Formats: sequence, structure tokens, C-alpha cells
Amino acid sequence: MAAKKKKKPSTNRLLVIAMAVFVGICSFKIAGTQMEISEKEYQLQQLENSIKQQEELNKELENQLEQDQAETLDKVAYEQYGYGYPDEHIFIDSQAS
Repeated sequence: MAAKKKKKPSTNRLLVIAMAVFVGICSFKIAGTQMEISEKEYQLQQLENSIKQQEELNKELENQLEQDQAETLDKVAYEQYGYGYPDEHIFIDSQAS
């Protein structure tokens, strides 16, 4: 009977050691996963900031393009077709050579 009592504590010790190792590994895995999540959240924030900046730049470029197109249309209308604005008065010098 004494021999049976000695085997139980060694089995319990192995079980406790195995559980401790398992808990330790799980803790390291969880900590590693949390670090990855934090890194990915930081990357996401950086990408969102980059997207916001790019959208602002796109908006500025679109406005500039619209303004350039309007100026080009005005220039073509005036130079090629002789159009002007309704309240514009055009004087032609007939004495010019």
C-alpha cells in the first residue's frame, strides 16, 4: 500500500507541472497575439491617416483641374469663337495696323 501512495504524488506533480507549462505557453501566446493586435491597430491608424491625406490632396487637385478647365474654356471661347461675357464690352481699335 505504501508503494501506491508514492505514485499518486508523482502523477499529481507531473500533472501540475504539465498544467503550469500549458498555462505559461498560453500566456505567451496571448501576450504575443495582443502585441500583434496593437501593431495592426497602429498600422490601420497610419493607413487611415494616409487615406485621409490622399483624399484631401485629390479634392485639391480636382478643384484645381475644374478651375483650369474653366479658364481653358473661357480662353478658347474668346480666342477662337469671339465670345465674351454678357456684361463685357469689347473695343476694337480700327486705327491699328
